[in-house]
Amino acid sequence: MHQTALWANTHHAESAEILRRYSKITPEVMATMVRSTYGDAPRLEAPMLQPVIDVAVKYGTTAPTSAADLIWR
Repeated sequence: MHQTALWANTHHAESAEILRRYSKITPEVMATMVRSTYGDAPRLEAPMLQPVIDVAVKYGTTAPTSAADLIWR
């Protein structure tokens, strides 16, 4: 995902063409759109993910777990 974000941030014309092809957005509309920039965090870290898990646990959508256990190194 990180490599994809780096590519998309530096290849706006190419990523716009991919978006246009799959979304059927016209080139005229595409030319007026503000494009997202993907975050530049080098990797997913457990402290970034744990608050999301904690909220999901609070509302009963997942079991308690440690974010560190979900990230493969």
